[in-house]
Amino acid sequence: MSTNIYQKVYDLSQSYGEDSRTLADEVGVSYEWIRKFMTGQIKDPSVNRIEKLYTVLYKRKHGIEPSVIEIK
Repeated sequence: MSTNIYQKVYDLSQSYGEDSRTLADEVGVSYEWIRKFMTGQIKDPSVNRIEKLYTVLYKRKHGIEPSVIEIK
C-alpha cells in the first residue's frame, strides 16, 4: 500500500517540531502555517508548499536534495 505525499511529508515533518521557526524560514512559509501543518490542522495544503517542505526535510535528513519525489 502506498502513502500519499501529504502523509509522507507530514510524517517526515514530525521529526522537526523543535526547529519549526527555522523550517518555516527555509520553506518560505509563515511559522503559523508550519505549526498548523505539523499539528494536522491543514488538511489540503497546496502542492507547491508540500513539495518545498519535502525538499527541505529530505535535504536535512539525507544531506542532498531529492532528484525525484518518490512516495512509497
